[in-house]
Amino acid sequence: MNDLAFSIWLGSGIFLMAIEFLVPGLVMVFVGLGALTVALGMQLGYIDEIPQQFTTFFISSIIYLLTLRFLVLRFVPSVTRKE
Repeated sequence: MNDLAFSIWLGSGIFLMAIEFLVPGLVMVFVGLGALTVALGMQLGYIDEIPQQFTTFFISSIIYLLTLRFLVLRFVPSVTRKE
C-alpha cells in the first residue's frame, strides 16, 4: 500500500499544480506542492502512516501558502489597474 499511497500523492500533486491554469489565485500550486512534499517524504522513508501523511500535507500546504504566495505575487503582474 505504500507504493499506492506514494502514487496517489504524486499524482494528486501534479494534478493540483496543473489545475492552477483553470483556477487563478496561486492557491492550487501550493496545495500541490504540499502533496509533492508528502510524496517526497514517503520516498525518502520519513513518512509512513496515514496520519503523518495528512499532517505533513496540511502543515506544508499552509506554510507554502503563507510564505511563498506573497513572494510569488510580487513577481507576477496583476490584472487590476491602479489609477
